[in-house]
Amino acid sequence: MTLNSLDLVTSLELPALIESSETIGAYECPEITTVQCVNLAQGTPKINIWGNDKLTSISFPLVTKAGSVNLHHNPLLATIPLTGMEEISGDLEIYSNAELGEINFPVLTTISGFVSLNENAKGTQISIPRFGGTEKDIHARENDILASVDFSSVE
Repeated sequence: MTLNSLDLVTSLELPALIESSETIGAYECPEITTVQCVNLAQGTPKINIWGNDKLTSISFPLVTKAGSVNLHHNPLLATIPLTGMEEISGDLEIYSNAELGEINFPVLTTISGFVSLNENAKGTQISIPRFGGTEKDIHARENDILASVDFSSVE
């Protein structure tokens, strides 16, 4: 399920969705404030949410594996509650989210793609303590007030 350039949509809520390996996304929907998949627990969805001027919350509380996570250009998004995420089989991209303070994935061990954590103006902390590393690039740049980075399991 992907919403693309829909000017009047204010939310994407998929409470009956329990399994997906497809893209769940919202792209350039100027009025959308929330994206919720509260019962999604199976599969490896690609979570792609970008370019949403009023987005303030996302909710994927049961997702532990994803094909990719791409969250960018959502200026009001202050938190990313994906704390149960254990594995991302593709890329992790979190950038240009002006209000985002922390990037925290406490149980994430595997990212098979590249990691891009850039240009989050209010970003003070990046914490992925169980992440073992990747053969791809890891970028964390232009996070002007970043004070703490924890990749303590990277060898």
